[in-house]
Amino acid sequence: MAVELTAKNGRVTSSDLSCSCGVSRQTASKTLKRLDKGGLLIWKGKNKADPFRYYELPDGCKEL
Repeated sequence: MAVELTAKNGRVTSSDLSCSCGVSRQTASKTLKRLDKGGLLIWKGKNKADPFRYYELPDGCKEL
């Protein structure tokens, strides 16, 4: 669901995923971090406290 949401919107945050899937922000955040670690999504932000941080698809995967 996270990858589909990212493909549809161009980016996803833990808040977006939480609202779309009905899970806690903590669960959404852990899911996104695992997808980043696995190379399916890429984290974007200045630092961990950046309020504008988000995840996007890797280059070459923008169109699913």
